Amino acid sequence: ELKMVSSAALEQALRSFADSYAKKTGNTVSFVFSNPADLEKNIAENHPDIVAGATSAIADLKKSGKVVSGPAVPLARVGLGVIVRQGYPTPDISTPEAFKKAVMSAPRVFYNNIDLPNSSGAVTAKILTKAGILKPFLARGKQLGTRDGKIALQKGETDLGFANISETDGQ
Repeated sequence: ELKMVSSAALEQALRSFADSYAKKTGNTVSFVFSNPADLEKNIAENHPDIVAGATSAIADLKKSGKVVSGPAVPLARVGLGVIVRQGYPTPDISTPEAFKKAVMSAPRVFYNNIDLPNSSGAVTAKILTKAGILKPFLARGKQLGTRDGKIALQKGETDLGFANISETDGQ
């Protein structure tokens, strides 16, 4: 059995790779998925054979000696998306102005922790900063994280949020 620690954004792709690997070799892969900030802690606790995460996170882990230096293999690209609760109108995000209007007119919004490096929250912050709406967005939004944000959407407690597409279940 191979043990793997990875950021949660890669779960869908890695489970697919693991299934193919198991069929070809007869060996299984066990996983620990978490947010990027917990990679180092999960490496220490789980002693994995393989670590997967953002390129910059892996580079930092190599520099600190937490992972063995070796070739890095790109596995997947993860895009950021706008997700909305069921029944909420699909926002028009086709232009920068339409994006700003859609985000700022949503009554209840959520976002991931913007202070975690290599996270969807940090990417969201960059996008909203470039759009000139970060401060007003944060002032009226809830910091929930993807899992709790999805639950809030399902319960109708939020209307719109940002998350890695790979973690959205098509919402």
